[in-house]
Amino acid sequence: MPNVIHFNLTNRLTRNTGQSVLVYMMPVADRSTTDLFLSSWRVLNPSANGGSQRFVYRGRLQLAVEDESRLCQSAIVDVKPNQLYLATNSDNQGPALQISYSETPPSARQVAVRNETDPALQLSAVWSMDGQRIAVQRGLNLGATTTFNLTTAFYFIVACPSHKGLDQVSEEVTYLVPAADAFQSSSTDRVYRVPPGTRNVNIQWLRPGGLSSADVLLFDPPSASSSA
Repeated sequence: MPNVIHFNLTNRLTRNTGQSVLVYMMPVADRSTTDLFLSSWRVLNPSANGGSQRFVYRGRLQLAVEDESRLCQSAIVDVKPNQLYLATNSDNQGPALQISYSETPPSARQVAVRNETDPALQLSAVWSMDGQRIAVQRGLNLGATTTFNLTTAFYFIVACPSHKGLDQVSEEVTYLVPAADAFQSSSTDRVYRVPPGTRNVNIQWLRPGGLSSADVLLFDPPSASSSA
């Protein structure tokens, strides 16, 4: 069973700033590809002076494929590591997913999907966690296989959601960003790696030097080492 984790963010700022804390989940591989786009998994905006907001991670990874030209999407399926799915179509209908019982991904930690549509469709692989979209891999051409490997690491960014792209922490960020930009812009102290066995995580949103100072997120328990 997945390790269900309860998070609680408390806003310790002294005044509302119009910002939100965006939580992203990022795959282990393919971080630099221009075809991988990240969607904020959680958008947290509790009020200043002690407002709080809870969310839960249950570890339920899901997959769908979408025809990029017609925006016709398959049913969403629950997936697990070491599974490979085939995207097919028939009778001029949209794409559908079926598991392959004869093949597995290159790594037992990965989930894979291959485009076997006929007639050929260019697809996007749409990945969700606990029913909320976290990433889209675009440009899955006929015969191509893409893989996805996720760990329990969460990327927290304090931002004003906008449509101008991702600049840097505490400035402007869109809800859907190229993965390469997100990795370049996320400072390492905003990456929270869940310690083994953790069930509850409390987060304090602070600006110790006053409202004009940098945002600080304090995690209890602290993040596990990146080498763990």
